[in-house]
Amino acid sequence: MRFVVGLMVGVCLLGPVWAEPPMYRCARTAAPVTIDGVVDGEWDAAETIALNAGAFYMRTTVPPRSNEDISCVAKLMYDQTHLYMAFAVTDDVFNQTFGPTDSWRGDGVQIAISSDGKTNYWEACLALCGGEPSCVWYVAGMSHDVQALTAATVCRIRQSDNVTTYEAAIPWDQLSPISGSSESFRFSFIVNEQDEGIREGWLEWARPSGIGLTKAPDEYGIVRLERPELPEGSPVQGALNLDRTVYTDDDEVQMTLSVGSGMAGDGRITWTLRREGDGAAAFETAQNVSLERRMKDVAFSWPTGDVPGGDYVLTVAVAQGNLPAVELTARFVKLHAGDIREKAARIVEARDRLAERIKQCGDRSIPAPYLTAVRNLADHFLPWIEHDLTIRERHYNPIPDTMPPAEPERIVGPVKVLFWNRANENADYVLAELTKALDEVERLLADPSRAKVVRQLDLETLTASGGCFRDRHGPVFLVGSLFGARGQTADELKVIADYGFNWWNLANLPNVKDITDGVPPEQWADGFMRYASAPAAYRRATELSIAVYGLFHWWGTTTTGPERHDPGCAAGFAFDLDDPAHREVLSRYFQTVGRELRQFPAQTNYMLFNEVTYGYCWCSRGEARFREAMRDRFGTIDALNAAWSTDYTSFEAITAPRDRSVSQGLWYEYNRENLRRLPEILGWCADQIRKTDGRSWIHSKVMNPLLDSHDYCMCGVDREELGRVLDLFEYDTVLRPNAGSPALTLWRGVPQYDLQRSMKPDVPGVETEFHTIPLGHWGHMDGDYIKACYWLGATHGVGGFLQWIWWRDGYNAANANGIDEHANRVHACSTAALDLRRLAEYVAAVATEKGEVAILYSRTAMIHRPGQWNMLLPPYQGLYWLNTPPIDFVTEDQIRAGKLSGYKLLVVHGSPWIDPDTLDVIRRFVRDGGRLVLTADSATQDPYGRELDTADLVADRAADGRSSFGKGAVHYVANYLSDVAWMNYFDALIDEVGVKRGALRLRDGNGGPAAGVEVREAEVAGQRVVYLMNFNAEPVEVSFGRIFGQPLVELVEGTPLAGATLSLKPLVPHLITAR
Repeated sequence: MRFVVGLMVGVCLLGPVWAEPPMYRCARTAAPVTIDGVVDGEWDAAETIALNAGAFYMRTTVPPRSNEDISCVAKLMYDQTHLYMAFAVTDDVFNQTFGPTDSWRGDGVQIAISSDGKTNYWEACLALCGGEPSCVWYVAGMSHDVQALTAATVCRIRQSDNVTTYEAAIPWDQLSPISGSSESFRFSFIVNEQDEGIREGWLEWARPSGIGLTKAPDEYGIVRLERPELPEGSPVQGALNLDRTVYTDDDEVQMTLSVGSGMAGDGRITWTLRREGDGAAAFETAQNVSLERRMKDVAFSWPTGDVPGGDYVLTVAVAQGNLPAVELTARFVKLHAGDIREKAARIVEARDRLAERIKQCGDRSIPAPYLTAVRNLADHFLPWIEHDLTIRERHYNPIPDTMPPAEPERIVGPVKVLFWNRANENADYVLAELTKALDEVERLLADPSRAKVVRQLDLETLTASGGCFRDRHGPVFLVGSLFGARGQTADELKVIADYGFNWWNLANLPNVKDITDGVPPEQWADGFMRYASAPAAYRRATELSIAVYGLFHWWGTTTTGPERHDPGCAAGFAFDLDDPAHREVLSRYFQTVGRELRQFPAQTNYMLFNEVTYGYCWCSRGEARFREAMRDRFGTIDALNAAWSTDYTSFEAITAPRDRSVSQGLWYEYNRENLRRLPEILGWCADQIRKTDGRSWIHSKVMNPLLDSHDYCMCGVDREELGRVLDLFEYDTVLRPNAGSPALTLWRGVPQYDLQRSMKPDVPGVETEFHTIPLGHWGHMDGDYIKACYWLGATHGVGGFLQWIWWRDGYNAANANGIDEHANRVHACSTAALDLRRLAEYVAAVATEKGEVAILYSRTAMIHRPGQWNMLLPPYQGLYWLNTPPIDFVTEDQIRAGKLSGYKLLVVHGSPWIDPDTLDVIRRFVRDGGRLVLTADSATQDPYGRELDTADLVADRAADGRSSFGKGAVHYVANYLSDVAWMNYFDALIDEVGVKRGALRLRDGNGGPAAGVEVREAEVAGQRVVYLMNFNAEPVEVSFGRIFGQPLVELVEGTPLAGATLSLKPLVPHLITAR
């Protein structure tokens, strides 16, 4: 997997470059800071950090103009309980349209803290989301929880004119081992800048690569905590800190008491440790101390040894003279290997009992796929539990550049805690699931009608049609996981299948060098050949669909082939199809792969390239190709000049543009030609495979974030053109749980699904790198959230999922989000796979309903305006909650081809540029009875920037209005609306227009439409089915009384509803139909 940062072109860095990290002296405050979003007199003692526009790190070609455009003043203070920080950001355009989890993409402040400047770090984003202050932590060190830290952080944000003030208080107990008694810690922050829908760049204290470019705590600055004198005569003050909150056998609990008194003199400290529930203390000791008017640290350690596991409470009492003692407490958890191994023994016993009951089900022909998955979970994780308790190699580190030596040495400290904690969590989870499964299997044996039937995939009849995958039985979903670089074994295939997965990938493929050097296929195709020589594994493999992942490897150095393409070409490809020698080598490569692999029945998919892009090609061949295309397009230089308002003397005088400062005509045509290049390349590669394997689907992965990247054109990815030359659309979606509503990062996935589904509606899309788990996330992930991600894609046209990633690589940032790291992750993916396969007919019916509302997706506007994709989201979001069939996007090409005839309502929003021929077809659509919603500056310019006459459609663009146009009407909206305003607007309009809409309509307390619950309705075999997913943070009650006049059944759980009301938990999918 590549990082998006590799796509940046023309990066420019202004401002200072630090030889040494900057130092900040953090003042101690005598009284807690009032967190109210106001930087007033209580901050006077704090030093100031000033960042101005000269320190701006730019991701785009347009630099900030002045400090009024972007600048920041920051201050930090502390006391014994909290770290305080304040940021006053001056920004001429405030733009924050994202939810809390994605708030880093808009205006806001990201902060980062590290205890060691290496691996133990925290990172958060402060932002004003939907008018509400938000502080979301993405990383919480090695021994803290992001949810707990987010909940504990107090944040307030205020705006006045063009200044946004962020103020926050972070409790020290969530930052251990850092505390108010520490000497120093590492710290940095960035101020993100987004003006016109794109993240233009950021200001960063210290070095620009600490947060913004990479995650490098050694690039942070240094904060030193100042130690002032206590007021004379003041009583004892103290703060207690532990180096972490979880310990394992043989660890030492490092305790630090920061203590002082305004009455300097002798004092006494008593340390008492108890395990909760125990009467006697684990230890108790006392010591004398000389108290001073400056806070000083008193350290104490306690070896945990082999003491029992559990929750411990440390109490420290500080007494001085006859004054009452000051008591301080801290809590921690002790993990004991014996306790975890005892759980593992119980797992073995329960697993064996479940296996016997499953055998009894099999003997009676009672399907039990979900119970088999739980037994498989126990088999799979029992060895890993012991592995995590005994691991010794020190190659686990989230930052490869600081990776310690890999000599065998027992892991200690926070990293060891991660492994032991994972072993404990996995043991608890597996044991709990086995307990539930044992109860369920008894009910199943007593009543076989409870069985949930998941049918086997029929590979011989597998097709893609009608918007989904199908075999001879009906719709199917392909679900599995992406494997790491390891070769798969027969045992692994059994594990995969017993979890309910029916799709997997194979990455053991040849380099171009293997083909050109004549390496025999039995060597380079070892991944496939292994199954041919292992009958048991091969039989299992033929039950699973195989996707060849990343077919084309890097060009490398060949011994018999041509040299790679000019590496200076910004397009980023190692080969050039204009070079006959390159073309010959590639043709031989792709045809050889297709010929050798087509013999395997399970081989169904080829993925040509991983995360492919095509940047600007400024080499001589690229410019010559562009000039020739313009000669063909315009015929004469005079015609070109007339269209572009330029004065070129000849076609040879035209050079490729570097930015938008050129004429709009040149910028448009150059980008239009560049966007054609990647489909041309991939289409040719696909055709070479089809010459020897015409059976398998061919696709190529593009990343969803490219749609709203800093500059769409720099990526060179035209989804519509790619859809014409490839068999399936491929996704690389990154989703995240969200602290507010919606409860996951909905708008990072579902609009892109609907866009590409609209472009190629007859076939499903495939997620070949499905990121439901944040990159580098080590801890617990909610299973409902993971399952919801699958349902989100499946109900919006995704037919295949390969979850990232099936790969245990210890504590490594790239792969710590492997699903086989944690039992609940695997089980959630397994359950989603089984549910989608079992209910495929219903889910596919919901996903393939014909939409009657479309939003214009203008390639022309995408070329001209960075961040254009985000302009389309508010009306989409407004329509999303109104229980209509899927919302479509329609392109200019599709409009000219006549696709508008299938819609009742077209929305043209935020798209000033439009092709005149497209606009004429829209006129005919409205004249023939269609409805058009047109907004603000939309449809005002042609692709070359020339003004369009739309007075016939909108006579007055200064005010909202509705005007008849032939048999139809134009609804003009003079301003850009929020998603909520759009929801209210469309709620009435789509009924007026007669758009198909389900009967279940959720309303808020005022009778208006309610956001947060997706509702869709479809028919299966003449029977109505209602799909619901609650994306709110809290449950929602839904009544079906007016829709169904008969008893109901909930299909996902397979249980009848007791009444006509259902409580929708957040992120739990439901399918409701009549019994």
